[in-house]
Amino acid sequence: MIISLCIPNMNRTHDLKKVLPSIVESANISPPVEIVVVNYSSRDDLETYMEMARNTMPLVDGNFWTYAKLNGKQYYNSAHARNLCVMASGGEYIVQLATDIALSNEFVDRVRGILEIDRPAWMCEGGGIVRRTGVIWIGRLLICLRDEFIAAGGYDERFKFYAPEDKDICSRLRRRGGKFLRLPKSLITEIATPYRDKLRNLDLTPFTGETQVRRAMAHLMQPIYEANNKAGVLVANPEGWGKWE
Repeated sequence: MIISLCIPNMNRTHDLKKVLPSIVESANISPPVEIVVVNYSSRDDLETYMEMARNTMPLVDGNFWTYAKLNGKQYYNSAHARNLCVMASGGEYIVQLATDIALSNEFVDRVRGILEIDRPAWMCEGGGIVRRTGVIWIGRLLICLRDEFIAAGGYDERFKFYAPEDKDICSRLRRRGGKFLRLPKSLITEIATPYRDKLRNLDLTPFTGETQVRRAMAHLMQPIYEANNKAGVLVANPEGWGKWE
């Protein structure tokens, strides 16, 4: 069973350099693993770094790199970038990572053991939100059957900012009825990175100041999640998604 570790990046290669060695090390303990890096029109040294990484971070037999680049984007769209990672991947299960998430050595091996024994449709780490219909587990890190992710329409690409895109897809997957398991949060570490580094890639020019930006993102994105939840949406992006354009 191939597990695809998906990492989108736009102008945050300085963070990727901190976490990629841990991702390679964890992958090499439990092959076969595909490490997918999508260059979302990054204007820093990502291409140079990836060439160096492929030459200096050897993968064990069965593991391999996938590198894909999208040109022409001025701003980052979180949902679209994550969807492109899945489109570029080929594993049975996909793991949505980020440039500020480092993995423990045992991460891939532990995840593989769970997937092979229990065969969940999806997993995530994080806290729970209690609803009348049960508990929805949400977290930044999503693990999902690639076929189920595609059948669910991926991340709703209207979430172009950092927003409730994780909560939205977890709620949708839960409504679809797939088997869910919680992933231990101890298997990952979020590195410290200034929030302004994330914001400078977003189209938030009318707003100034971190507090104002956070409020603006919530104001613009939360209604999308609420509408999807109220309508019981099972498939996102009915007009198409994950396009390389």
